[in-house]
Amino acid sequence: MSESDLEQSVKCLNCKIFPICGGWGEFDDSRWCTMECDYCRAVCCKRPGAVDIIKDVGGLGIMKVRWKPFDMDDLPPVIPQLNSQSYGVKHPAYGVSAKKLYYPHTDGWAKEKDLKKRFKIPEASKLILSFSIKDVILDSWLRNLDKACKNLSEYNFDYALAPNFSMYGNYPPLDRLVNLRRQFFMMERLQEYGVKVIPGVEIVRTIDMKRLAKWCRVNRPPMVFLNMTMRREHPTEKEWQWRIDTFIKFREMCGYPIQYIVIGASGPRRLKNVIERLGGVIFYDTKTYRFAEFHRKVWDSLWDKSKSVRDLFFENLEYLNWVYESTMEEQT
Repeated sequence: MSESDLEQSVKCLNCKIFPICGGWGEFDDSRWCTMECDYCRAVCCKRPGAVDIIKDVGGLGIMKVRWKPFDMDDLPPVIPQLNSQSYGVKHPAYGVSAKKLYYPHTDGWAKEKDLKKRFKIPEASKLILSFSIKDVILDSWLRNLDKACKNLSEYNFDYALAPNFSMYGNYPPLDRLVNLRRQFFMMERLQEYGVKVIPGVEIVRTIDMKRLAKWCRVNRPPMVFLNMTMRREHPTEKEWQWRIDTFIKFREMCGYPIQYIVIGASGPRRLKNVIERLGGVIFYDTKTYRFAEFHRKVWDSLWDKSKSVRDLFFENLEYLNWVYESTMEEQT
């Protein structure tokens, strides 16, 4: 520690939120803060107005937020996210990003409320709404959260993944507390408007894991989602394995067989490794459709312009399902 780091860590010991924050962060980039707060999104102890930001979301606690139960037994092992349409092809569940519903430049909302009609999804298929979108959009919704939640609830999706406010290991610990609270705050409000929300888990420190595990033990959601879209490591690297170890420990701390929906791990190598380490998880997949639009297959780097986006999309999806099933068979 430098002298300034030491001074900051001493201040943390007397802070009233230390028990849920954990204090000074070794890899915290605020150590080199220039105090140009107007250009910084992070919420830290030095930021003017940080207290007001916290008040706006009702504090930093999560334990008073209750999860409203619903049945999730009907989800398939791979849920592909659509960028355009499903071409009417039957699949147990599809996903759509909330960015398809909102236009930030005009603060407008998509007029077509029937998303299954818009994306040509069979009525029998489930539709999952994902909130893995830019933080600035989620931040703007917080300024008038009732309006945003009301607008969102008018679309005909079946379930929603909890809003994904970014939490980074190199950001001040207070920022993670605020964004975790924002996630639970918005999830609570969406539930008030009748939205069925699958809670999200974002773990940076052990102290985060303990808080979230305690919340799960009280509310007992059968399923939570994990966002791994920012992971850039190969499954053989230590950082990747450390992250998987964390999810294994989290499940043990919850004390019941909680199931995971994983975003950002549907490449064949990652998918296989996650199944081998975590068991029969569900994959929310953003790869198959995006690769098909570029005439790519998910299992190699070759282009195939002889096939339509539709055909490549379902070939990619079929392949990932095959990887899933074959890997599960190897585990039995």
